[in-house]
Amino acid sequence: MKGSLYRKFIFGFAAAAAAAFLVLTFVSGNLVSDMLIKRRARTMTEQADVIAAAVTNGPDFMRSINSISSESLALSSRVAGEDLWMVSPTGRITYDSTGKCTETLIPDFAPSGMKDYVTGTFSGLFPEEMISVMSPVTGGKSVIGYVFLHSPLSALQEERDRTLAIIYVSGLAVFLLCLSVLFIFHFAVYRPLKRINHGVTEYAQGNASYRIPVGESEDEMTYLAQSLNMMAEEKESLEKYQRDFISNVSHDFRSPLTSVRGFLEAILDGTIPAELHEKYIRRVIGETERLTKLTEEMLTLGNESKGMLHRKRFDINADIKNVCASYEDTCRRKDLSFELLFEEPREFVLADEEKINRVLYNLIDNAIKFSYEGSAITIATSIRQKKVYVTVKDHGEGIPRTSLKKIWDRFYKSDTSRGKDKKGNGIGLAIVKEIIAAHGENIDVVSTEKVGTAFTFSLPQAEE
Repeated sequence: MKGSLYRKFIFGFAAAAAAAFLVLTFVSGNLVSDMLIKRRARTMTEQADVIAAAVTNGPDFMRSINSISSESLALSSRVAGEDLWMVSPTGRITYDSTGKCTETLIPDFAPSGMKDYVTGTFSGLFPEEMISVMSPVTGGKSVIGYVFLHSPLSALQEERDRTLAIIYVSGLAVFLLCLSVLFIFHFAVYRPLKRINHGVTEYAQGNASYRIPVGESEDEMTYLAQSLNMMAEEKESLEKYQRDFISNVSHDFRSPLTSVRGFLEAILDGTIPAELHEKYIRRVIGETERLTKLTEEMLTLGNESKGMLHRKRFDINADIKNVCASYEDTCRRKDLSFELLFEEPREFVLADEEKINRVLYNLIDNAIKFSYEGSAITIATSIRQKKVYVTVKDHGEGIPRTSLKKIWDRFYKSDTSRGKDKKGNGIGLAIVKEIIAAHGENIDVVSTEKVGTAFTFSLPQAEE
């Protein structure tokens, strides 16, 4: 998990939080300070302009100053909270509201190069950093002096701290909100994803019985876990099918092979006398034919639905009669009879006759296999909405309800089938299903235990 998505997400979150902290600490502090200084300087400039306009009464700067009482200037500066200077064009401070710098000559006085405001100690005349602004005093068309206002930067510290406190609290709230998102990610995404990853690892190691714990929420993670569990169930079913396939094929091949070997060994060692050799050789031939049929059915199972259908118009009733006739000897030995119920004497369908005959053989063979002795097998045909329906019904063991959905599976055989007739290979109905599906039709089954089973399939009616 060294390079896991979770670690990357945590690292990204930590990096974003650190970056946000640096921005709030340095960038925001500087931006707030700059904003407050500019706002303060703008206010001071407006005040300086008002004072400059008040002292402009003539061309004589000193006369203008004398026209305004010192008390008025001092009051103006105290109300504004700033130090007020009246400066002559030569840079001499003619008035200082604090009285500390009066008649002091400002070093390197250059008012023309002064910006909107300056910060600093103003050439060392103040013990602390100040914001300083200037407004010219005009007499006629000439500048006769300057009004300076100075305000300590420390006065903005309290307002700066209040503003930054609001920003920090807001940043902390955003951080906690992001942290809650991280917790949501941990419980809603990471933990389910970790369970899913563990489940996939189990499946990759062949443990198809493992099931991923599924929560009660109905989100994408839950759907993914459910889908993987369904996949595991299908994989487990496939593994069971493979085991059953090997077991059934082994069983179905072992029985005739054992008989063939037993008969041949008995012939060779003289257990079977010479006059009975022909009889048992015929039995050997019968067992080999049984093996051949099983092999052909296994090959047919994969090709029936894929091969090309050779459709033609033929009488399904006539084919049913022919198939029933081929089982005449078998029915006589089991005391069974056929009951043929045809809605019309001749009912023509458009289908592959050879493959439909295979369907009839498999269904009738099953009916004979599971019918009670002395019962009748009913085969009926009817026409509804341009389709011919064929029903093969027996009176016998029936199929358990739990097995009805499985009878179409390849090599599936219920316990009743295995116990009653060990020659069954469990692929006859699978072949039937695929042949009917290849024709684009359906086959249904209705069964009741100890009563019987009825298979019904449809075929397209052939036009005249």
